[in-house]
Amino acid sequence: MTAPKHTTHSSEKESKSILEICSGRIKEIRKQRGLTQQDVADAIFVSLDTIKRYESGTYSGISIIVLNSIAEVLNVPVWVLLKEPEQPNDLRQGLLDAQIAIQSALEIIEKVK
Repeated sequence: MTAPKHTTHSSEKESKSILEICSGRIKEIRKQRGLTQQDVADAIFVSLDTIKRYESGTYSGISIIVLNSIAEVLNVPVWVLLKEPEQPNDLRQGLLDAQIAIQSALEIIEKVK
């Protein structure tokens, strides 16, 4: 008797790994915050090359502790880094983008004072 064939649903083919989601979200939010890769690397005490590998998805050993540190630098909850973004027209994503932009503006205002 042969084993049943595994059928793949279209949603499974399109799904991304957590690493792919995290790497994309780190890069996306970092850019929205106006931070460089070096800024993030310095803040969490890793090399620039390590941040580049996190963002490209080529670093397979990222820990939850590191993700939490990156989330703190980006001023977002860690779950934001783990969640695939909704469609661009999704209201929740728009609100998150607005929140990040407002937080960035407030930080710039504080630095100017």
